[in-house]
Amino acid sequence: VCSTWIGSGVVSDLNDLRRVHNLLVSSLDKVQAGKGSSSQLYRESATTMEKLAVLKAWAEVYVVAMNIKKEAESKPKRAVKNTDDDDDDDSTIDELPPDSLITLVQPELPILSRLWLAALKDYALLTLPAEFASQLPPDGGAFYTPETIDTARLHYRNSWAPILHAVALWLNSTGFTCSESAEAAAISALQKRSIPVNLSQASGATPSAKSLAEINKDRMHLILGVSIQFLCSPRPEEPVEHVTACLQALHTLLDSPYARIHIAEDQLIGVELLSVLHRLLLTWNPPSVQLLVTGVVQQIVRAAQDYLQEKRNTLNEDDMEKESCPVLGEGGDSGGLIPGKSLVFATMELLMFILVRHMPHLSTKMSDSPSHIATKTRLSEESARLVAAAVTILSDLPSLCSPAEDSVPVPDEVSMLTAIALFLWSAGSEIIGVQSLQNGCIYRFKNALNSCDPWVQAKCYQLLLSVFQHSNRALSTPYIHSLAPLVVEKLKAVERNRPGSSAELLAVQEGIKVLETLVALGEEQNRVQLLALLVPTLISYLLDENSFASASTASKDLHEFALQNLMHIGPLYPHAFKTVMGAAPELKVRLETAVRASQASKAKVATRQPAPAVHSAPTIKLKTSFF
Repeated sequence: VCSTWIGSGVVSDLNDLRRVHNLLVSSLDKVQAGKGSSSQLYRESATTMEKLAVLKAWAEVYVVAMNIKKEAESKPKRAVKNTDDDDDDDSTIDELPPDSLITLVQPELPILSRLWLAALKDYALLTLPAEFASQLPPDGGAFYTPETIDTARLHYRNSWAPILHAVALWLNSTGFTCSESAEAAAISALQKRSIPVNLSQASGATPSAKSLAEINKDRMHLILGVSIQFLCSPRPEEPVEHVTACLQALHTLLDSPYARIHIAEDQLIGVELLSVLHRLLLTWNPPSVQLLVTGVVQQIVRAAQDYLQEKRNTLNEDDMEKESCPVLGEGGDSGGLIPGKSLVFATMELLMFILVRHMPHLSTKMSDSPSHIATKTRLSEESARLVAAAVTILSDLPSLCSPAEDSVPVPDEVSMLTAIALFLWSAGSEIIGVQSLQNGCIYRFKNALNSCDPWVQAKCYQLLLSVFQHSNRALSTPYIHSLAPLVVEKLKAVERNRPGSSAELLAVQEGIKVLETLVALGEEQNRVQLLALLVPTLISYLLDENSFASASTASKDLHEFALQNLMHIGPLYPHAFKTVMGAAPELKVRLETAVRASQASKAKVATRQPAPAVHSAPTIKLKTSFF
């Protein structure tokens, strides 16, 4: 009741808050009394339930206190007002200082943290499969006895999630710098209130001093183990609050530099966690859960990025020039990603699942399914946020790959570009205008335009065309300004490196369509400048009569494609076309030569065709009609 009242946000009087806080402190004293205390009035099962309820309440209060503190730190500080202004300002009468709650909780954290960790350890042991029952302490845990183990499981199951979140917040706030000896010193003053239970060792175990590194490693294994075990297969009747608390705990934990290094050094931990999160998405549909999952995924990817960048920074220039220098990043020398071991692959697998769930037409299996009904519906706000988060994380993955892997188009590259285009078409203005998201999307399009795979280039041009044609100029204009110069540059380079295959020809043709669309979208007063980019590019694709005969099929097809487009553009924009041609006589000569050669070729083909045969009427007519 106390924690619910504090977390409700209705607290307005500091004295009331202190009175409720005193109730929580007195309850905490009972928790420290330990098993078998002379003050015990209830049976062991009820005592376990009471103590875990107290620890859960303190955990919820601590989470609320840390959230209030975080919100206060993120807000701009108010200007100091004089006394007269404060008396007249009624809005501040019922508002507590933002640090009032955390100030009351802070003195109890040394003992609370040890109690929370002990409860989590109990919960971890109680959730072990039956074949590991031998690992359970013979004398029970910190808050249960062997005789009440079955009923204790239910009480722990109802209390562990807020406690896990609180422990993650505490470890993040202390930076994993608090050792057990430091906690013991801080607890010494609190122990005068009651006789504390021994939480550091199991019953009958010999005390042993551990280093801070060993203690932190044990804590990480405990939190990750509890989280992964739960997220593997949460029961259908599990409250969604437990799922969200577990995901929030993981997100908070990975805010700590120590936790980031721990999970990045052992990549298989990150891969396993991503696999578990992917499995969670298969059974839990609430968008709030999916958003929290993407947040944890982003933390894992950033941890890997920071760790890889640190390793790259340690290599000096001499090391980079050596042939024996290790290739950093996933893929190594071969550029291959191994499923089950690759963090990049596991991340792409999870994120593509999110994209396909909210955009089924990205998957041919989904779109071809009889149960799928193709509809052009706008994404909801939550779906748009999810797609935006997924695309943002996908744009970070190339930084985790080795140069060999980064130079090879990943299998999902075109699917990712398609997802970006569909997201831009369906997302709201408040989302598509986010600068970091916009930069990430533009970066992916630039990479695809510079791809060595002509098929990827062709698909990129097609998707860019849909973005450039968007009716919302606030969306299309930044992409046109950023990507149109690169499109023009790539198309102009074709004159020196003509297509040698049908795939390369298709890429050029799709690029020209994009440039023609930009001309059509431009205002009339800018038409000449736009045609001055398109027309010379098309004319550069024309072959003279001597080189045409020896050119490849793809090169000849490009010549015909360019000529047909020029013949179409002239009548479409007559004034602007004449202006461009008049400013460059050499272009006019080259175009006229190509037109005359084309006409001569057509006339020559026409003369070679035999005259149509004239069928004379039969001299003998049948007397019987068969029709």
